[in-house]
Amino acid sequence: MQPAKEIGPQLEQLGILPSDVRRVVMTHLHTGYLMGMPDDAHLPESDRSAPEQPPEALTAHDWRAGVDLEGSGDLRAAISNAMVGLKKRFYGKGPERARTYLNDSYVFCAMEGGLTRNEQTLVEAGEEDAVRNYRLLFQKVMDRPTIEAVEQLTGRHVIGYHSQLTFNPMRSFEIFVLDSNLEWRQPDNRRA
Repeated sequence: MQPAKEIGPQLEQLGILPSDVRRVVMTHLHTGYLMGMPDDAHLPESDRSAPEQPPEALTAHDWRAGVDLEGSGDLRAAISNAMVGLKKRFYGKGPERARTYLNDSYVFCAMEGGLTRNEQTLVEAGEEDAVRNYRLLFQKVMDRPTIEAVEQLTGRHVIGYHSQLTFNPMRSFEIFVLDSNLEWRQPDNRRA
């Protein structure tokens, strides 16, 4: 990108000092614009975040339409539903299949498919790193509602969270480490 086209010089042309910008809000997925965003080069004090989202944005809706989820009514299905909701609501497209695995203090949600059309185009052009970097940045921005959704569903605190994806075949993973309380609970707070 040409230096004159970067955000700092453009703001200065409008009479706005880059140091006055405190928050950059990403309202929707648009990797073409996001990849041009500098890493603190012009906006050192800014907070890049999404609009506040309660965990119910992911847990209160049934996102299963067109998605192969394991059974209904159990904790694994509820977590899968919330992670599918994260992708459908905030990426604009969700996976075709989702499975959640629980093991003591670990939650592992594996999802198949779900690249947006522009991500698919980038992957076909050999730009997997651009898609991976965008998705990891998106995880950083969306970590609060994602973590809160898992905490609400499990009744436990999340002490670690990570997203990852692979290509060919397309798989995305949401991985959570929970506190040591081993009493798994159903979504309605009954013990499993």
